[in-house]
Amino acid sequence: MPRTSLNPPLTALLLGAAFLAASAAAPAVAQEQSPYEQCLGKAKGGPASLACAKAELTRQEARLKAAEAKLGPTLKPAAKPLFAAANEAWQKFRDAQCTWDRANAAQGENADFAETDCKVAITEARASELEGRAAPPEEDQDKK
Repeated sequence: MPRTSLNPPLTALLLGAAFLAASAAAPAVAQEQSPYEQCLGKAKGGPASLACAKAELTRQEARLKAAEAKLGPTLKPAAKPLFAAANEAWQKFRDAQCTWDRANAAQGENADFAETDCKVAITEARASELEGRAAPPEEDQDKK
């Protein structure tokens, strides 16, 4: 069967249109912000930013607790005390790291915000890590 091809001007037009569509969509994705980032954007510093950070820390800590609860029953018996020790060490690390951030920040609300924002970031990362470990392994698509 003979192959048909598009004429060069039409091909260039279609490729150009596809490129423009992709380019136009990219900034929209890059501009998406988390609710926490949106809150901070509206707060513009001061007590309102600290309130955003405290609310986000509460949300991330709840997420972390849920991930721990989901992961716990999947652990082998010998791993459970090690998981508890790792969590305790992680908590000490987070507190020390964020106390250090606080000490390096300016006085007052800036220091409070620096410490709380640090806890948000570290807690979010730990929650994501534990959620990933608690997720069932993906089945190999070739085996289906």
